[in-house]
Amino acid sequence: MIRLKSFGHIDLRGAGGELRGILTQPKRLALLLRLAAERPGTFLRRDTLLAMFWPELDTAGARNALRQALFHLRRELGDGVLVNRGDEEVGLNTKLIWSDIGEFEASAEAGRWDAALDLIGGDLAPGLYLSDAPGFEEWLEATRADIHRRAAAGAWERAREAGVAGNPGLAAAWARRAMRHAPEDEAGVRRLLAFLIQSGDTAGAAHVYVVFAERLRREYGVSPAPETTAIWEALPAEPPGIATPAPPFPQAPGRVSIPPGSDAAGPIAPPPSRSWRWGAAAGLCFLFVTGLIGWWRARDPLTTPTAEARLLIAPFRTGGSDTMLAALSVGLVDLTNARLSGASSPHPVDPDVALRAVGQAKRHDSTSATGPLLEAARQTGAGLVLTGTIIREGSRIALAAVVLRAPDGSSVQLPTVSGPVDSLPWMVDRMAVDLLSALASQDGADAPSLSSIPLPALRAYLDGREAMREGRVTSAIAALARALELDSTFALAARDYAEAVDWVGEDPQGTAKNRAWALRDRLGVRDRAFLTALVGRRWPAPTPVREQVEDWEAAIRWAPDRSRAWFGLGDALFHSGNSVGIAGAQGRARNAFDRALALDSASAPALLHRIEVAAREGDTATVRRLMPLVERSGETSDALEFLRWRTAVALGDSAAVLRARSAFDSFSPFALVRIVGWGQLDHVGMGDPVRALAVLQRRASTSAEAAYLYSLTASQAGNRGRVAQLARVAVEAGGPASITAPLMYAADEAARPAMEALRRAVREGRDSSPESREALTFWQLWEGDSVDGAAARAYLAALDRRPDLLGSAAPACLAAARLGVADAAARLRRADSLVDWLADANQVGATLLILARCHEAAGDQAGALDMLGRRPLDPVYGPNSLAGYLYDEGRVALRMGDRPRALRAWRHFLMLRDDPDPALRPQVAAVRRVVDSLSRN
Repeated sequence: MIRLKSFGHIDLRGAGGELRGILTQPKRLALLLRLAAERPGTFLRRDTLLAMFWPELDTAGARNALRQALFHLRRELGDGVLVNRGDEEVGLNTKLIWSDIGEFEASAEAGRWDAALDLIGGDLAPGLYLSDAPGFEEWLEATRADIHRRAAAGAWERAREAGVAGNPGLAAAWARRAMRHAPEDEAGVRRLLAFLIQSGDTAGAAHVYVVFAERLRREYGVSPAPETTAIWEALPAEPPGIATPAPPFPQAPGRVSIPPGSDAAGPIAPPPSRSWRWGAAAGLCFLFVTGLIGWWRARDPLTTPTAEARLLIAPFRTGGSDTMLAALSVGLVDLTNARLSGASSPHPVDPDVALRAVGQAKRHDSTSATGPLLEAARQTGAGLVLTGTIIREGSRIALAAVVLRAPDGSSVQLPTVSGPVDSLPWMVDRMAVDLLSALASQDGADAPSLSSIPLPALRAYLDGREAMREGRVTSAIAALARALELDSTFALAARDYAEAVDWVGEDPQGTAKNRAWALRDRLGVRDRAFLTALVGRRWPAPTPVREQVEDWEAAIRWAPDRSRAWFGLGDALFHSGNSVGIAGAQGRARNAFDRALALDSASAPALLHRIEVAAREGDTATVRRLMPLVERSGETSDALEFLRWRTAVALGDSAAVLRARSAFDSFSPFALVRIVGWGQLDHVGMGDPVRALAVLQRRASTSAEAAYLYSLTASQAGNRGRVAQLARVAVEAGGPASITAPLMYAADEAARPAMEALRRAVREGRDSSPESREALTFWQLWEGDSVDGAAARAYLAALDRRPDLLGSAAPACLAAARLGVADAAARLRRADSLVDWLADANQVGATLLILARCHEAAGDQAGALDMLGRRPLDPVYGPNSLAGYLYDEGRVALRMGDRPRALRAWRHFLMLRDDPDPALRPQVAAVRRVVDSLSRN
């Protein structure tokens, strides 16, 4: 019999295997799905199909197209599958073809909701799209909504029946299934809370409320209705004399503050919540006093409540040299961890941390099978270990899972799960359910189901995870992209792909983040918290940097042992914290990276950033201590290439610098981009940044690659004082040669001739464009020359009519300060607050430099110097206007008598100006004379 699967992912198979002739033709596949969605014995009129699939054709053309499509379907499906009723109706012979949507319709009509809901493994026909058939798209969207509506109604009916029968636990289980299909139904949330409280699961009730409240806050900016909140607040307070155990998972995301200068490596304490703590305690008491009694009598207990809270998932043994099983052995750690993401208990140890701990323990004890696993559990604070064996027999595999109790090494065997190799996702789901059932814990309703993910997509995802773990970012991006090509609804792959491309700066339009954000509801709560922090809670709108920091702190509360979450917090603080004025941002970033490395000492992202921080601070001892950890991996990661160069420079190892430099041609783009950017930011000389950019430019073979290099090329040209090249790069990128851009690179002298020419053209009427007049006015404001008051006021009025963005607010501040208007100070404060809304250094650009000039115009030299010190810190966009920041910093610092700071800034400026245009050489010579004088005195 032919089988058509359309929930979660689309698959069509006959006796001979996959029917690719239909699967690769979207319109034929859509036509088959439309026919399959009808109840058995039902036919569709041809006119209905014509209007749905070929609305752009006339009647004759449409009928011919339908005949051709049906002909190809009959040829692929075989005789008798497509049947006609008369000349105008067509349907399917359900004795020869089975479909999950047809089975759902039959089961739903008969009221068999157990069977009907089991069929729904995801949205109907995800990824199936016909741009030229809007009628089909409308039908598909309406059908998806109708299926979810009916599924929710059927589950609620079963919940009601269970409640009437006096079984609130079963009612709650059905209510959870209903909420999967109607997650926005707040009345349903209240009914679920009621069932959970009736069953004694107050911890589960607290969990449901907090997750729902966070979702409303994150997506709609509102709070639950008062009647919903009242149920949560009515949970019993903690009775006196009863100790409250730690909750099995961190409290739901909210604001957590890490005081400036504090040790971010310490534990983050969530805000106290009386009802939450008692809810967690009551839930644990219920689970371990009532829910486990029958199971405990039937077999040895696995653990105590405290130990159960953490689970180490270890690689399964393979018992042979099968390379596929070896890959699956490690992959199971990631997959099972993801499957348990939504369960409140046990809380799985981060997979990266788990793999490192097991590997380290095995290096010290290679003779024992369980000893290293128990030692790894001890190191990670886990009370339970999930391990086992993978067995392969022909085309089938079996998972024989074992749960070890860490304190005493006792074990419990879980039921063996077996099936064809391509059923691995279902097997992982089944194993996770068996584990949770054995522990009498939550059912993991919030966790993502893996059963609908095709095995090739899973393998590509696991390849990407392993590459990311080893720091091979380029390989990780390729593997994760392949996983999404195979299954566009694979939420975990979309999240990790967004993280990878964001890290290398290859997602300027937010395409990857859009895809991941659209699939967020398919993630477990912990993975959703991580994604929210990664893209920003307001996505696709900008999220203020301070909120991004809060979101990373929230992600840490959900998964405090996840090294990647600590790295994310450090990354946000390191690159953007200083720019938005977060006190002690660099110190807090350093502490967060240290915590990430304490959890996973081989984390390539954390090592990259921590070594960079140490190198910037001149902490050579830390550089020497950490670099062997990078080398020890045995893999030539993208980070390793850059770090070998950066470490050699930091340690003054000229021989190592030469070795790295000679290998530039073989370096990855990831490493070369960082050499270009950090070479300028870290005051290490322009030789290697120039060489690295030349390699990147030689490699660029497509317009997309050339466009990616635009920012690097432009900023390097501007910082070196090559104004003509800066203008040429802008034109080559498809834009105009900006007149004001050179000003931001302390290129006033080079820009003066162009501005004088523009002044004459405007005065003589040869150029009357608003853009030219505004450029001329900005030049006057920037230089502090005598300003045409009427022109400046018109300029200010024009800026005020534009959107309240930093790009217009900053020059408006400068105009207000020069004109001495009454609200100049208020404008400056508002513009400064807008910096917080800019997600990256490219958006900040030169605006902080303009705000520093605003402080100067207002007579606030200290404010100007503070603003100049907040320049962006990003290797791709951070060098933007760097020379301008340094030139003004030295100038203002010298005026304030801070000679050491002036020396540091101007020495850095001179390093950038290694070979400027002739027009800028007098400026460079003047700075050098001052530096020489200050150095002698």
